[in-house]
Amino acid sequence: MGDPASPLAFLIYISDFNTTPHADDVILNGVPVSHLEHADDVVLFSTSEAGLQSKLDDLAAWASLNQMQVNLQKTVIMAFPRPYARTQLQKPQLYLYGQVLTISQKQAYVGVTFSTESSNLWDAHIRLCEKRARLAANKILFIESHVGSLPPWEGRLLYRSQIDPHLTWACEVTGCGTLKQLDRIEDVQHYFLRRLLGLQSRSQLCVLFSELDISPLRFRRLELQLRYTQHLLSLPADHLARCALDQAVVNARSRAHSWYAQLRSTCTARELQLSDAPTEVEIEDALSNLSDRVRQYVATAINSSAKLDLLQARRDFSTGRPRPVPVMQFRPYLRIASTELRHAVTRLLLSEHSLSVERLRWRDGRPYDIPREARLCRFCRTAVEEPLHCLFHCRSSQDLCTARKAFWSSLTRKLPSHWSLPDLRNLDAEDLFHLLLSVPTTVDILAALCARVMNIYETHPRFIPSLDDIADLSEDS
Repeated sequence: MGDPASPLAFLIYISDFNTTPHADDVILNGVPVSHLEHADDVVLFSTSEAGLQSKLDDLAAWASLNQMQVNLQKTVIMAFPRPYARTQLQKPQLYLYGQVLTISQKQAYVGVTFSTESSNLWDAHIRLCEKRARLAANKILFIESHVGSLPPWEGRLLYRSQIDPHLTWACEVTGCGTLKQLDRIEDVQHYFLRRLLGLQSRSQLCVLFSELDISPLRFRRLELQLRYTQHLLSLPADHLARCALDQAVVNARSRAHSWYAQLRSTCTARELQLSDAPTEVEIEDALSNLSDRVRQYVATAINSSAKLDLLQARRDFSTGRPRPVPVMQFRPYLRIASTELRHAVTRLLLSEHSLSVERLRWRDGRPYDIPREARLCRFCRTAVEEPLHCLFHCRSSQDLCTARKAFWSSLTRKLPSHWSLPDLRNLDAEDLFHLLLSVPTTVDILAALCARVMNIYETHPRFIPSLDDIADLSEDS
């Protein structure tokens, strides 16, 4: 026991076990399959009660001839109804060594949980994946109580190595999942990534993927399923896994319920096309197109948001000339060492700050809404209180002017050679913000300004316009 040779030795020992052919055997693309072995975990199956009883008798006979005995306490029966069956499945009564075997509604085999407790075979498996992933996420975040805030890059590595495997476990077999199943496991992904970025629990989801370069879970699971399909297509025609795929394809052609039919349906929802005779080249094309769909999905969510003005205008100035930035990329500003400074610039960029342009979206008990143009700066009360105004424009607070003066002084010493201070002063606020954000030597200075300005604003009461103020503003405009 415990020796890595033990599973192989047992498989060699049981290699001569076989069952008597039966009319109700499971047939995969013309190949009868009656049993599988994974080390000493043996599974027998048939499409009828009589067929399965025959195989149990064969197993008992083989075991007695080979000085072995089947463990009855670990032997259970599972009965699966046909998909969309209208009649209730009758419980079978099967025997081994003269004893009636227990009927189970939930059982794990090679790490995958099968269940007949609900209408969906994989509900229990998805719940278990969610539970394990959430436990892993909480254990990782518990580190913060000992070492401080978890840096995003290291958190991203831990997510991909410790959480993602649970969220995608066996998705090659179970498929991407129903919307309800996806909601359960995506909640764990969103929870962890929000904590990693220092965002609140109702932040926009698209920014989690654009800033950390992590795919939404439904795309990630589809990618793995497509890669598994590509692997199956590379197997010899007589390989059991390839036979299972070929049978699923045959079923899909006849519009019967099958694994491949579900895969095609999921791909169609993502605007990907799979034929009724898939090839490795076709799957490779689908994978390439899926990568484009992920970026398109994230870009569309960002561009359609009324809150993400700064992200929509983001450009990269690191080489001197502005150029577009990738939709999904681990952003350099997330490598800022100070947690306070990193969170300050992250929250301003992703519209998760406490300035009036965002906070006055909420009613907070008021009987009226406040339009964007009325969410005025608490100091000057002449412009909307939004990040660029607060950072670079408002001059109605001495503290803000002092912070800005210190900012320009620090910036003079850290500018790259192809930029001069007059060049920066001539830029509009939006370009200046993104330039400083994209240059490694200036991103810390920008973050320090963000933190200081936010502290100034948070220590002064917010201006909340009355209905009369809103009406006067509308008349003026």
